[in-house]
Amino acid sequence: MIEGESPVKNMLVILRFPTAERALAWYDSPEYAPLRRLREQSGHTNMIFFEGA
Repeated sequence: MIEGESPVKNMLVILRFPTAERALAWYDSPEYAPLRRLREQSGHTNMIFFEGA
């Protein structure tokens, strides 16, 4: 979509990491920091980390 309102109102994204520690390392990494700020400024996010699937 280039312009207008997105037809996607709710989106689910699942990321898989080998360990909870690796997930937290990614979340706090300097590489992700600029994207994290952009995500936080662009909309509302509910993020949940959980172990086991």
